[in-house]
Amino acid sequence: MASVIIPTYNGEQFLAKALTSVAEQEERDLECIIVDDGSTDSTIQIANAFADKIPIVLRRLERTGNWALNSNLALAHATGEYACFLHQDDFWLTNRLQTIRD
Repeated sequence: MASVIIPTYNGEQFLAKALTSVAEQEERDLECIIVDDGSTDSTIQIANAFADKIPIVLRRLERTGNWALNSNLALAHATGEYACFLHQDDFWLTNRLQTIRD
């Protein structure tokens, strides 16, 4: 299994595209761990909207302003054999997970 680590903060402009790129992976054995840094926009609603497409674990924090700390927190909760980082304003190409596993 792969653990996809996504730190977020006010990512409503980009997060749906990032999560869509995960949902479209042919590799289905994954979990998506999102650690939100106190967003005040619709980031949480967007993340929750993908819960029926991919397994999502959502952790909400008070604002720290430290994406590295939040990434490490998500990594500590990861249960996959592999951990992959995906920032809220990035996306994956098709078959990325399969490619890195091969």
